[in-house]
Amino acid sequence: MKPCTLGKRHSWTFVHNITITRLNGNFGSISTRGLYRCTCGATKHGTAVLAIEVGAEITSIASTTRTQLGGQ
Repeated sequence: MKPCTLGKRHSWTFVHNITITRLNGNFGSISTRGLYRCTCGATKHGTAVLAIEVGAEITSIASTTRTQLGGQ
């Protein structure tokens, strides 16, 4: 991968999940990967962000907010 043109390191931001399918003879595989983009325009595939992870984070934030407001 080329070095970042805007700084010393790339600054990766999650864009969205993509599904990658591969066929090799009689065998196939399907995987979900995350698409990430740097501010300089470079892209890479990395770990997918699953809805379960996002939902757990939202639930955690909501329960923390309720606790701070004195609710349950």
